[in-house]
Amino acid sequence: MAEVKVRHLDETGFRIAGKLQWLHTTSSLAFTFYRAGEKRGAIPENLQGGVVVHDHFLPYRRLDAVDHAFCNAHILRELQSLIEFDKEPWAEAMRDMLREANLAVHKRARRARRHSRPMNARPSSTVIGRPSGAASPSIARCPNWRRKPTRAGAPSNVPAIICSKG
Repeated sequence: MAEVKVRHLDETGFRIAGKLQWLHTTSSLAFTFYRAGEKRGAIPENLQGGVVVHDHFLPYRRLDAVDHAFCNAHILRELQSLIEFDKEPWAEAMRDMLREANLAVHKRARRARRHSRPMNARPSSTVIGRPSGAASPSIARCPNWRRKPTRAGAPSNVPAIICSKG
């Protein structure tokens, strides 16, 4: 996982023998590394280069040797709160723009896959382990979205906004 260009980091609380523990994950499209520990802030410190996608958890800012991307499922959830509770007029436009950008990225990826297949090749029943026709995965997919869905039901395959060093 240390050499993957884009990694998603997350932590989830759970109980072992009645005591709160934290399951830390580092994921790529192909692999997930799991580590359990007593401290939520015990994040992987040895990541070098590439991009880490996360949910704004403060300890991730200590990672200075990587670029940071904020998970758009989390951003969409926060925008929905700004729309519903704070009545922020700009938040709805931002939410809509992120959803439109996500749709455009996935349409282009589908076109690219369709045009990259040799003319005599038959369509496969699976693509990267998914049934044909299933939504394509995003590098920045947030595995937590199903446990904490937004009120608007933000999709899991929204690409992240990449920013430089935090």
